[in-house]
Amino acid sequence: MELRGVVTSGKVAGVSERRLITVALFVATFLVSLDASVVATAMPTVIGQIGGIQLYAWVFSAYLLTSTVTVPIYGKLADLLGRKPVFLASIAIFMVGSMACGQSQTMEQLIAFRLLQGLGAGGVLPINQTILGDVYPLEERARITGVFSTIWGVSGLLGPAIGGFLTEHVSWRWVFYVNFPLCILSMLLIWKFLHERVQRRGHQIDYVGALTLSGSVACLLLGLQTQDNPQLAVVLYALAIGLVPVFVWQERRAGEPLVPLWLFGRRAIGVSTLGGLLLGWALYGQSTFLPPFVQGVMGATPTVSGFILAGSSVSWPLASAIGGRLLLRTGFRMPCLLGGVLLTVGFALLLLVSPESNLLLPLAITGVLGLGFGFYAVTTILAAQSAVGWEHRGVVTSASQFSRNIGGTIGVSVAGALFTAGVLQAGANSLNPNDLLDPSLRAGLSADMLASLQALLAGSLHSVYILFIGVAVVATGIAAFLPGGPPQQVSDAGPPGELVASAIST
Repeated sequence: MELRGVVTSGKVAGVSERRLITVALFVATFLVSLDASVVATAMPTVIGQIGGIQLYAWVFSAYLLTSTVTVPIYGKLADLLGRKPVFLASIAIFMVGSMACGQSQTMEQLIAFRLLQGLGAGGVLPINQTILGDVYPLEERARITGVFSTIWGVSGLLGPAIGGFLTEHVSWRWVFYVNFPLCILSMLLIWKFLHERVQRRGHQIDYVGALTLSGSVACLLLGLQTQDNPQLAVVLYALAIGLVPVFVWQERRAGEPLVPLWLFGRRAIGVSTLGGLLLGWALYGQSTFLPPFVQGVMGATPTVSGFILAGSSVSWPLASAIGGRLLLRTGFRMPCLLGGVLLTVGFALLLLVSPESNLLLPLAITGVLGLGFGFYAVTTILAAQSAVGWEHRGVVTSASQFSRNIGGTIGVSVAGALFTAGVLQAGANSLNPNDLLDPSLRAGLSADMLASLQALLAGSLHSVYILFIGVAVVATGIAAFLPGGPPQQVSDAGPPGELVASAIST
């Protein structure tokens, strides 16, 4: 199929127009980041009401699966058709999926609707970052990225409070319904203030590349979730591996490949992409496997459990703002190394948390992890964007988000397997770990049974945290390969800040 859309080059119409676009992107960022924090807060209660703790990891893996496989496709479409139509479509799909999640009656239904929700989420953040790369030069982008991280911090603070309040006093279903007004507001702002001139020119969508890449990733992730059926898992792994050379062959021969492979030969892009994969593994692991410990092992309420996660939401934007300024002086390597070290220390400290620990301890630890995420994330995304011009910025930005998502999906799946093993051990001992996550059932447990369940759940989660320590150590080693010189030596994009994406007007 031939597409007839490519955005022409142009200049920013004025400072006021750029600010309006930035506000629109703020709203979109808040939308996705709020969803992440409220869902993580609500899930223990969801399990307590509808059961299905054995499918716990699937609620997150399903979302990450579709949001991962669609990211490169969204990035390429944004380069071909312009940022606006693809961005609006992704938000609309996310909104429909969110409303459907709120209607779920079983864990299986919730997982299915999370697949749809993730299908839309795959385009929101990468295109958001792409537009930022279009509008701001590197010097301003390093600062504005810190401001955007503040949005994650604000939503991280509000999300647990909103999610916990709705879960305890209204219904967990409203943690999904709350997305509706934000989706509408974001769509209206983008529709009104982001305008692109489109030049009619033929383009060819790389369908074979899209199908083989999506198929390979989907088979890999599904294989990770079918460990109870070894034969099926082997078949899925074989398909995942077999599709990789087909994808590479297609990308080398395609006139307009979905992912230009030569880009990853550039040091800044290749290292940033690999680092993003490990970052995603650690990031989604923290948000997925810390609430069960705080609520199930330590006995905290959903609201308190959510506020524990808010520690990283406060420190992340601080580290992002500092890291953005630091890399302008020292280059990309040093702040990324600092982030990796902080992540290693943070996950190691989680092993010190016990059922008797004060809740301030996990709160402080998430603060340390947030610092690590902030330094590491801002460095890798800016390093990759600085290595290309506009015509490849959508692909490179999407590749960064893609690697983070696939790392998170693989990480949640692998960690979920460790977690499930502990849950199955509880079942073998005639214990039901679901009882720990339902306040009414927990209150009826005897002291001995409560202690046994807490020990089993804590042991399972500590095994998961050890895995994350190893991931953080490897991420630190990867950061050492980033270019160490001034950012200007990395840039291959021409004059920083030149907007070759769109002519923006009111």
